[in-house]
Amino acid sequence: MRFGLPGNGRATLESTGGRIANRSFGSLGGAATWHVADAEGGWSGDVSAWGAITNPGAPAQTLYLLGGRMTLPGHDYRAFAGQAYWMARVEGTVPIHPPWVSLRAFAAVGATYLGEATLPDGWAARDSNGPRGSVGLGLAFGWDSIRLDVGRAVGGSGWEAVVSAAPDFRNWM
Repeated sequence: MRFGLPGNGRATLESTGGRIANRSFGSLGGAATWHVADAEGGWSGDVSAWGAITNPGAPAQTLYLLGGRMTLPGHDYRAFAGQAYWMARVEGTVPIHPPWVSLRAFAAVGATYLGEATLPDGWAARDSNGPRGSVGLGLAFGWDSIRLDVGRAVGGSGWEAVVSAAPDFRNWM
């Protein structure tokens, strides 16, 4: 379900359910995003939040994973797993040579909660044991369509470079 929020925001809520063998499972998740911009085009930014939960008997493939690109850059990719998660991200863009080059900055924080779930043998993921964060800088090219970001794990030791397309393009790539 999609709907608008005050302050030019938008939100989605979704629910899934299923049954495998003798186990029923379900999840409930949501996301909210607000876009803010300077009226003269001097800067723009997004504030986003996500979260979801699944029941304790759900299969491992329904667990939520955080870490690395598109979630918490600088932390190992999919390092954190849980039956529930939350994440918030703030990012801003300032044109340097419009529309060709812009400077970007971002910060993200999130956590997973493993609860009663057990991870399959061989999974390196673990509970985040509280909030984990990332901060970074980057460049955006050509109307902010292609992005090159470098992020650092806060409370960790990793760096990560991420090349990506703007979120508006990701659905049809």
